[in-house]
Amino acid sequence: MSVTIQAITKRPASPELAISRAAASTLARAISTDPNYIGCTITEDHQYGDFALDVPAPLALNLAKREKLQGEPGLIAHIEAAISANSYVSVATNDDSHSPPSIRINDERADEPVIQWSAPRAEHLLNCLGIGFSSAKPRSIPAAILKRACLRSTAQLLDSHDVAAVLKVAEYALATGGKCALVNAS
Repeated sequence: MSVTIQAITKRPASPELAISRAAASTLARAISTDPNYIGCTITEDHQYGDFALDVPAPLALNLAKREKLQGEPGLIAHIEAAISANSYVSVATNDDSHSPPSIRINDERADEPVIQWSAPRAEHLLNCLGIGFSSAKPRSIPAAILKRACLRSTAQLLDSHDVAAVLKVAEYALATGGKCALVNAS
């Protein structure tokens, strides 16, 4: 079991745009063959169709222009909005769900610090910081409390790199969400 620690931030209001199946398929296939993309793609699947997940928006924009998809209503503007939000995009034909093909601005920002640890590692660190935590009961932690706990941590048992990583998440949450920001540990 693993625990993800990340800031809870506001997301774009309308992150999904319906596009033609041809545009979704063309873009997903272009992404799947691009050497700069490291991620999950499926193309020509009989159940799912074509999709590409967590694509850097600048790469999606370059490929959409290379594939001459500028005529697809709203596509370029949608990708540019993802670039402005520093977010990733996912594109899918959605063959399995009977939803229209789409391009979606993902929840995570490209610059958002996210920690993925084993449950025992996360529990140990957070408990040593004085933040009672059990992976069996995931919860949100006030970022200000988490930041204070990291700054006052002097325990020899703690890895300073781990504390620095948690501090980075807390500071990011405070910078983007204000003094009442939360960090999710789940």
